[in-house]
Amino acid sequence: MATIVSDNRVSEIRVSEIMTSPVQCVDGDQTLAAVARLMRDKGIGAVPVRGADGELAGMVTDRDIAVRGVAEGMDAGTVAAAALASKPPVCVRAGDPISVAQQAMADHKVRRLPVVDGADLVGIVSQADLARVLPPGISGLVEHAIVRDA
Repeated sequence: MATIVSDNRVSEIRVSEIMTSPVQCVDGDQTLAAVARLMRDKGIGAVPVRGADGELAGMVTDRDIAVRGVAEGMDAGTVAAAALASKPPVCVRAGDPISVAQQAMADHKVRRLPVVDGADLVGIVSQADLARVLPPGISGLVEHAIVRDA
């Protein structure tokens, strides 16, 4: 487990202050092709996946579609997003300090995290969001911890 060093100047920033909102989501039964088109059209690399109950069920990335889907011979026109969604999704709370997001990204080797407020999905926080507010040395540590052993 990587430990990310916190910096006192940014220790009070909350995830809600740097996250992207509103969030573009997909239903779990949408095809990978439909999800890929959405990602292309919106210029995004990951989307939260809703389950049949409407709750957050996972995350699917452009890399999931390309490497775990298409490269493995899955038919993007028929395979559902839920088949490739990371489950359960690693989430952070809107009121968490950004150090919690840093640590979650490092521990789980992910670059984007859904942000929740109770049971509601309210945003996405990315490694790029963190890089915009963290001092360069700490931002580099986050990047290194995410890619190391990935």
